Amino acid sequence: MYAVNNAEYYRILEYDRKGNPIKEYLKLLKKTYQHVFINDTLRYTITENLDRGNYPEGEPDADYIDTLFVKKFEKDAGRYLYVQLENKFGLQIEFTITNCRKEVLVVHLKGKKMHDIESIKEDGNVIKTIGVYNEPEKTIEIVNYTDYKFDSQGHWVERTLRFDDGGMTIQKRELEYY
Repeated sequence: MYAVNNAEYYRILEYDRKGNPIKEYLKLLKKTYQHVFINDTLRYTITENLDRGNYPEGEPDADYIDTLFVKKFEKDAGRYLYVQLENKFGLQIEFTITNCRKEVLVVHLKGKKMHDIESIKEDGNVIKTIGVYNEPEKTIEIVNYTDYKFDSQGHWVERTLRFDDGGMTIQKRELEYY
């Protein structure tokens, strides 16, 4: 299955037949992620970034390709509850799911917390995210997700994002089933 979000900022996700996300492309960030599963277990992710503006400080001016290795994980009935990935530059990403209602993503670089994003879900759909970003200065962003529209398979194809500063955007995606 493919999922494509807004054309300007689109994100393409490709899943295998078991529902594992195997490839992700983020247009705005010019990043590609290839997730490698062995025996239905995520083992590592290869990231490719061709946009110099998104490189970690101190990295060479070359195409940036990196591998994030899974250091720890917990699974329950084929679903990840916790995943920790690390790379050779000191980047550490932790992703935690709690009761199907809460997801938390925490990013550290060389031991320093860069940001954490908490997503609250209802019926499998995100209703609110709270992001705390520590660089360049500490900021908090709250986004509420409303007005979901669904396709015939029950997956969302449109939703409204309402930001804490009063801004709003409509996010759309196209799903291709195979």
